[in-house]
Amino acid sequence: MSQRPRTSPSSKLAATAPRQPRYVIRPAERADYAAVCQRLPHLTHWMQDGTPVGSGSADEHVITFKLGEVDDGHPLTWLLLDGPTIRACALLRKERACNADFQPQPGMALWIDDLYADDLYAGPDRPGGVPFGPLMVDWFADYAARYDQARWVCEWTSVARLADAVGPRHGMEVRRSTPCSASLLRRPARLHPRLAQTVEAQLPPCVRG
Repeated sequence: MSQRPRTSPSSKLAATAPRQPRYVIRPAERADYAAVCQRLPHLTHWMQDGTPVGSGSADEHVITFKLGEVDDGHPLTWLLLDGPTIRACALLRKERACNADFQPQPGMALWIDDLYADDLYAGPDRPGGVPFGPLMVDWFADYAARYDQARWVCEWTSVARLADAVGPRHGMEVRRSTPCSASLLRRPARLHPRLAQTVEAQLPPCVRG
């Protein structure tokens, strides 16, 4: 009678050990300048026209001037990394919330001024994966709630077609502005505990408190 091979204690521990997150999100630093400029032409600029950045000078983009900057304890630029590869980067400021008519609202908001993302899909935190841009926005909503940063995550765009495309993509409601042709996209800050299985947050002391 043949005997089944014994399972060593170490292999049992390996089988039950939690999976390490594949992706890392962290504030950008000035030392990331060359890497950001190299990757921008290969990413899609979601808050402008929703098309690839393509050729041109990457250092013309506002985000490259803000790398490493912190405003009242809040880092302005963020990177989503897959190993050494930048999959998404964003310019995120923290200011008073407002409605689509630019009237101040209670609480603060994290405003996504720029978002550049790889069109490939991250995963497997959701069936079929999730695009890197929306993955980053999900994390911003968690970050806002977890560290009491803001009540909302918001974006503005003046392109109605882009608002209709980006709103559902980023899990945001779309509000048309009455005074002008802009659209306000917003979603409430909310914890997303499952993100910790996919994304490791490397945060500076100014954020962790």
